Amino acid sequence: MSKLKDILYEGIFDSYTKMISTDIVNAFKNKRNFKELYVIERGEEEAEFDLVAKFHKRPNQEYSHSITGGGQADKLTLDIEYNPKMFPAAMNDFIAEIRESVRHELEHVGQQNFDDMFIVTGSDRDHDTYQGYLTSAVEVPAYVKGFITRARFKKQTLDQVMDDWQKENILNFQHHKDANWNEIKKTWLDWYMTNQDKLKKVELSEDLRKWFKQKWVNIGKKDKSGKHPECGTSGKKRGYAKCVPAAKARSMSKKEKESATRRKRAAQNKAGRGGKKQPGQGRKPIRVKTKANEMSNKLHEKLELFLEKNVPTNPSKWSYYKSQAKKKFDVYPSAYANAWAAKKYKAAGGGWKKG
Repeated sequence: MSKLKDILYEGIFDSYTKMISTDIVNAFKNKRNFKELYVIERGEEEAEFDLVAKFHKRPNQEYSHSITGGGQADKLTLDIEYNPKMFPAAMNDFIAEIRESVRHELEHVGQQNFDDMFIVTGSDRDHDTYQGYLTSAVEVPAYVKGFITRARFKKQTLDQVMDDWQKENILNFQHHKDANWNEIKKTWLDWYMTNQDKLKKVELSEDLRKWFKQKWVNIGKKDKSGKHPECGTSGKKRGYAKCVPAAKARSMSKKEKESATRRKRAAQNKAGRGGKKQPGQGRKPIRVKTKANEMSNKLHEKLELFLEKNVPTNPSKWSYYKSQAKKKFDVYPSAYANAWAAKKYKAAGGGWKKG
């Protein structure tokens, strides 16, 4: 069983992986080494570390690139050797492996900074052999999570990515003839199968984490101070609410807000699901795909998918927060109301499991 907190924490690393990888790739395109200080906030804990990425031209090597990484409590390093003649053709593979490497090393940063990620290692003999190193307690989750990151980016299976990695590192296996690839791969896949319930939800839950942190406002109305009220507090005297993230609302012009609101209310009225003369309570919202709310639509769908495929570990507590959402929001059911309920349920110690 995976608690929502555990899933969200896992998603934080994916978010940082994408951000850091983008910074590294941009530095590579600009032909300069890269150094930056990052801080990962995870619950009440945080990890502060320096990232150093160095690029080394190797015009005579037969392959496009190789990446050597290291992750410590306060430092993450990447040494990248590349053949400039093979770029930009090799860029897609390069980005995939940068993401894989960053995610791998972030796992080591986390292991040395966050209490629940700390791993008690075995004896020094664990690293005496190549196979022992690859299957050690600290390396297995780092390798697997790195492979998952590459698999998602390249739209491949985990099995394919592992086999590709073995081919890329064939010289190491030729040098360490006692290393049994099938046993190594089985160890990695066994770990994945044990933890897949949490790992499979990472992408979805990271979006939900962002949703929870955002403030959503009704751009179809303004309060006495001239500001857009928070969604769910608009009352029933006005037309159906058009909700967008507050940050998005600030970037929209007056005409864009009016246009989006008109189309939203027209769609609701046409479907008989709320409007100026019809309260929205209990009526499913119609999603109007506007440029301003494209991400909102995706999050609506992902949240509904999460709730369809998972059940609460504490049904009575979940029912309570759903009932509170019905009282608080003008429109129920709605993704925004359910997100609020899920956030409150999580804060009260609630969890989720597969339905």
